[in-house]
Amino acid sequence: MATAQDVVLGVLAKDYGIQSAAAALGPSLAPHLAPLVSHADAEVRELAVYCLDRAGGPGAGEALVGALGDADVQVAAAAVKALHHHVTPALYGPLLTAYDRRPAPFVLREIPLVIARLRGQIPGSDLAARAKVETVPEAQEGLLVARARLGDAEAREAFVARLQGARGADLRRWLDHTEYQDDPWPAKHLAPLLDDETAALRVGVDARPDLIDTLRVCDLALVLAVKLAGLRPSFPVVRAKNYAAAERAEVKAMLARLP
Repeated sequence: MATAQDVVLGVLAKDYGIQSAAAALGPSLAPHLAPLVSHADAEVRELAVYCLDRAGGPGAGEALVGALGDADVQVAAAAVKALHHHVTPALYGPLLTAYDRRPAPFVLREIPLVIARLRGQIPGSDLAARAKVETVPEAQEGLLVARARLGDAEAREAFVARLQGARGADLRRWLDHTEYQDDPWPAKHLAPLLDDETAALRVGVDARPDLIDTLRVCDLALVLAVKLAGLRPSFPVVRAKNYAAAERAEVKAMLARLP
């Protein structure tokens, strides 16, 4: 079995295969990897972030927060994505500090989303205060989505308006934001999308014409609504399916009965 030193040397050698060894070693690896987050080589820093994500543990979260302000946007982005897996209440203050240091726009958007994964363990007031003065569009979006997850009524109203008004790639992103809510509350607001037959996601494989080719907005919305609300329609619900009008109407009727 690989040792912590083996992983460190692998990261320094930019061996991306070393990530499996990092996962096997687990949280004990974090103190050995943390110094590499400050390495002079951006690729080493990025691989160290990937390995910290795989290793996990409280030490990993602390090191990842330290990478949020990295001068290389790819490193900072990798760190904030990893933090979605490792956020703890102990990181709440450091995450707010990292936000206030004004990192790249993508990171600004994601930090509130990471914080709101602590729903029930943190107040919403700090994010609400920042939302009042934020001017960066990406950050405004992240704060809105995070506040909605935390139960802010005003944010939820604005969230629904953004979701139902989005189109194209923006709509795909807002559907992801809806799934992130991890709560039944937005499910009923997906009902209007059950009539939208616009192509949204190509899933077909050219060599397999027997498989479904494209998922529509209505298909994605149906699967998401059933998942969030815990609905039990009369037909099987799977991701790779184009749903008939009657099936969508059945789910729409079920959503109409939600409180």
